[in-house]
Amino acid sequence: MSHGHDDDSENQPNTTAASPPSSVGACIGTDNEEAKEGREERESTTSRKMDSCSDIEDILHDRVQIQNSLTEGILPWIENVYQGSRGFELGTFNSSILPSVLKKQSAKWPSLAEGYICDIISMVHIFTSKALDISCGNQRLGQNILSFLMDGLIEKYRQALSMTDFLLRIEREGTPMTLNHYLNSNLQKCRQERITTAAKKSAISVEYGNHSTEECVRVSDLTQIHHMSNVQQTVQDIHDILKSYYKVARKRFTDNMCMQAADYYLVTGPAAPMKLFSPSWIYTLSDEQMEQIAGEEFSIRKKRRLLQRKVKELETGRKILL
Repeated sequence: MSHGHDDDSENQPNTTAASPPSSVGACIGTDNEEAKEGREERESTTSRKMDSCSDIEDILHDRVQIQNSLTEGILPWIENVYQGSRGFELGTFNSSILPSVLKKQSAKWPSLAEGYICDIISMVHIFTSKALDISCGNQRLGQNILSFLMDGLIEKYRQALSMTDFLLRIEREGTPMTLNHYLNSNLQKCRQERITTAAKKSAISVEYGNHSTEECVRVSDLTQIHHMSNVQQTVQDIHDILKSYYKVARKRFTDNMCMQAADYYLVTGPAAPMKLFSPSWIYTLSDEQMEQIAGEEFSIRKKRRLLQRKVKELETGRKILL
């Protein structure tokens, strides 16, 4: 698990930064110069993939650069958090540690989630505008309708943004909890992988009578695998729980963002933005509003009045001549 946020890759080795020194750092080694340079020059990604529409850019979040996660250094950091919150617990740790480290580990979630929902809002707004133009067969008429719908559309977009903030607060500031049985499965798998990796370092090859070779570990060597201090053991437990819960929480948050903030509030829900333009909405329009939306342009009306006056004058002249 990385020290940087939002990276719980199972294949990443648990190496640590050279500073600050700690008992955990001494246990698992230090970084080389190449790793230090890699941390200083990390690649980054953008929070958004689309440009904002000019008429709604005021309510959307700006595009920001998000640095890719570090691949080492989390154990010394967890130890610092643990040392700063130690009490009189025996064999356990303060219940406030997990919410604290989870919030730090998910520090990039707000930028990623806000960028995602803003991109969806931009897509919906562009689609709505183009759909009105095509349906009306006249760009001016479509844009007139869009201008009357704008207040309602912005309200719908704000609801999706508020839902995003709500989901972020639940996951990052609420009490970590789940009924998902994969939490325990992930936790057991994480611990087994660590023990297996440590055991392989002491493995020896044994050749059997059928000329097959297997890797074996002496029983005496197994006792060295769990040789850790109380602090090291507690820090490792916090890491394993954080890694296991983070996987469950990340998948849950991703699904909720997709199903609720994006799909329900912006696409298929009963109050989605694209459902604002309906017969019931048209019935609420006054004659003046209908004239503003579908009426002729002022220049055309002026020209018509001028032609009508000329026709009237010509008709008067014709009567005089006859």
